[in-house]
Amino acid sequence: MIRELHKRCDCPRARWPKCPHGFHVRKMIRGRRWAISLDEWLGHEEVRSAGAAEAVARPMIDAMKAGTFSPIGPAGTVAVRAAQAAGGDTFAAVAAAYQTIVNDDPERKTSYKKNLGYMITLVTGWRIPDRAETLGALPIGSIDTALITRFYKAQVAAGKSASYRNKMVQFCRHFSRWAVREGYRTTEWIAPDDASHSVKRRTPARRHRRLALPDVDAAGRVLVAGEYERLLDAADPRLQDLCIASVESGGREAELTRLIWRDVDLARGTLKLWDPDDPENPKRRTRVLPLSPTLAAVLDRRRWGPDGVKLPPHAHVFGNAIGERVGKISTAWETAVLKAHGVPVTRDPRTHALTAAARAAYAAIDLVFPDLRHEAASRWLERGLRLEEISHLLGHTSYETTRIYLNARPEDLAARFLAVATAAGADAGKFGARLAQTAETERKPVLKMVSKNRRKPRKSKDLA
Repeated sequence: MIRELHKRCDCPRARWPKCPHGFHVRKMIRGRRWAISLDEWLGHEEVRSAGAAEAVARPMIDAMKAGTFSPIGPAGTVAVRAAQAAGGDTFAAVAAAYQTIVNDDPERKTSYKKNLGYMITLVTGWRIPDRAETLGALPIGSIDTALITRFYKAQVAAGKSASYRNKMVQFCRHFSRWAVREGYRTTEWIAPDDASHSVKRRTPARRHRRLALPDVDAAGRVLVAGEYERLLDAADPRLQDLCIASVESGGREAELTRLIWRDVDLARGTLKLWDPDDPENPKRRTRVLPLSPTLAAVLDRRRWGPDGVKLPPHAHVFGNAIGERVGKISTAWETAVLKAHGVPVTRDPRTHALTAAARAAYAAIDLVFPDLRHEAASRWLERGLRLEEISHLLGHTSYETTRIYLNARPEDLAARFLAVATAAGADAGKFGARLAQTAETERKPVLKMVSKNRRKPRKSKDLA
């Protein structure tokens, strides 16, 4: 079986050719990541044998490499050709034209284009329950609000999440508005003031996870090391440097793993991080961060290759020994977290995934790599940085997003409050003494400024 074929199930890879779950094609080509379900791409035709999946996947991969692959699928393509022969436009054909326009827009993010392709594949491939055709095979003029509502209720019955359904409604709004503007339709599917399809999600629970402080006795001796120190001791050298970089700079995993030496200036003590959402967009956001002494020492150590020569500017900072980029850190992170908390790391020898017991222990610990970014923001708050400064360091455009990251400990706030109050009391005492001294020295000169003639009553000319 080719390596691009995968399944989203818990079955071992050795049993994939016989398990009842569907196949998916996952392939990265020229910076674009494809993730296509064979069942949905073929119009909900179930492909369960490995041989049949390979026969379908190989032409798909060749088309992806040639740049001619269409995510609509053969069912939608046949419907498009039939509609073109009859002189009409199907939903799938108009959706393909809309996707082409969006893909040619350089201002659109790559992630948005990828999600749009997935939504178009899902909507056009939905098979109407009482018909033998898919939604994409219908003429776009015959699709009304009732049919879109049936599709929406089908997603609700399938147990799709609120955010998933809201994205589908948003796509239908934007696409129908564009279709009306371009002349494919006369009315929109969902009226602008119709909120019956949208789901108002409850505000997500704010995450309050902080790294545990070390346990000390009355004499100040450390009984148990802090969670951050134990995590660094259990991590491998590369993950250890990544953890230090995330806590010291507040960088995301994608930002740090893509960082190259061209964006590091050790002489000036600055670090440039790029927006990880769209690496192909030349106008993506950047932020320049100052280097702390701890992070500067880590970067100075990683600057040199195994041969004692500095790595080139295009080499990755947190890559391997020669500057090549390394993949995700999920396996190393799980191992480090379990070791830091004294839990044995047991994995399946075939899939290398955590066993059920180790996975349950990891879930109970509830520590993920983005928590280090929250830890960095909370530490900056405790050190006295203002909200707008922390927001700039984190790369946020809204202060409300920054507030989600701030989780100050009560004991740290108490220590900070006492320090500020003590300094304020000392300043107030100095100011009071200086004010009293100033009033005493300036009182007599003020009295001397009064004229002697004004002190004595003046005689009236009439009395003289």
